Amino acid sequence: MTALPKFGSPTVHLPATLWLLAATAKVEGPGDTASMPPTPDNPHERDRMLAFAVQWMPYGGGDAEDIMVAFGVPPETYFGRLRHLLADPAQTADLDARTVEALLRVCRGRLELGAVSVGRPRVGQ
Repeated sequence: MTALPKFGSPTVHLPATLWLLAATAKVEGPGDTASMPPTPDNPHERDRMLAFAVQWMPYGGGDAEDIMVAFGVPPETYFGRLRHLLADPAQTADLDARTVEALLRVCRGRLELGAVSVGRPRVGQ
């Protein structure tokens, strides 16, 4: 059995390590993200998701660490939920059509990026 590198060593980056642990963790019970609804079930959470998405839209949607801290889920889960939320016009009545479309583009891009980052090969590689 090989020893794991210690935190603080030059080869371990804490945010990436935390993200990897969260993305691969198998949690049983109320905190299990697989059993959570695809979109927030209360207006406060919906508003938090939309505000975060609009704030970070010009920068590609926010980084993985910010998403994990704000929502407790990996980016793929967050962007999947956001995409589902944006597909419902009743949930996005406060946003104009251009903003919704721009947010959907960010979601698509990040979900595609997530697919590549977990080992799915890019075309031409």
